[in-house]
Amino acid sequence: MIFKYQLGTDGEIYQDALSIRRAVFIDEQDVSESLEIDGNDEQCWHVVGYLDALPIVTARFYIFNQSDKLCLKLQRIATSASYRRQGYGRALMEQVIEWAHQQKISQIHLSSQIQAIGFYQTVGFNTCNDAIYLDAGIEHQDMIYQVNKKDL
Repeated sequence: MIFKYQLGTDGEIYQDALSIRRAVFIDEQDVSESLEIDGNDEQCWHVVGYLDALPIVTARFYIFNQSDKLCLKLQRIATSASYRRQGYGRALMEQVIEWAHQQKISQIHLSSQIQAIGFYQTVGFNTCNDAIYLDAGIEHQDMIYQVNKKDL
């Protein structure tokens, strides 16, 4: 699998990311397009995983400072339906974690759909607290990954 990154919305990588997101969030999960395409894409990085030139996994993220720590907020994580449970989502997460290591990020934050918490735990994320909330009508819980300083 080949991963490609793009900052902002001007390019093919973003269009490929959007195609996956539309299929997963809008078509499968009935999230409204106005919530899914929220106006923040221009300020985010978009990563897409390609298998034989076919875009199959994606995520977006942005970097922020919290208590003098460089952090990454990971969002819009999606795998095309026919490629789930084959290790591609894990490969995407490992790719983003490696990118974070290289950029000297301290923490990676994400908001997980409840049904996906177990998956994120297998790649090292932990829930932040017991609070469950609705986002786009779907139950979510905040999670965090502590980037290992000795690996930087």
